[in-house]
Amino acid sequence: MVDFAPEFQQSKLDELVLYISERNLTSEWFGRSKLHKLLWMADFHYFGLTGDILTGARYTNAQHGPICEQLDASLARLEDSRQLAIQGRDRFGYTQRRPVPLVRSDLSGFSAAEIAAVEDVLWETHTMSAHQLSEHSHLHPGWRFTDEGDEINYGFAMVPIDEPLEEAPKMPSA
Repeated sequence: MVDFAPEFQQSKLDELVLYISERNLTSEWFGRSKLHKLLWMADFHYFGLTGDILTGARYTNAQHGPICEQLDASLARLEDSRQLAIQGRDRFGYTQRRPVPLVRSDLSGFSAAEIAAVEDVLWETHTMSAHQLSEHSHLHPGWRFTDEGDEINYGFAMVPIDEPLEEAPKMPSA
């Protein structure tokens, strides 16, 4: 397995947050929790396809699936610049924190292949709730073979999901 420490690209993460929020504007299932999973899936899907990074964000194993460590800062930055608002609404007794874009995303920093990979993820998940995405993420080797609080290495994107694994793949040291 490839041990990979990508360079984080803040502007691409911010624009991807806006884009994914834009594409989920009418989805009843979209909120901050689903956004975490969609970012992780897009980053890892693109890396698995190309070996290149999309945003280089850092993802951590959490109880309900991978979370993007830089998402809170990105949302705050986008809110402060009035590009995005967070709308709270009741969903089954919980408050869903829904990112709502106030401007259109600027995709000029993305290649067509990058946007196509994001669209693949959005298409595959458009009818899924955050809970369903969480359950799905628990099948991924990156979540299964890391402990809660640990970083999920991008190298796990290269491990086929459809092959049963009894132990974690060996990661070479950097």
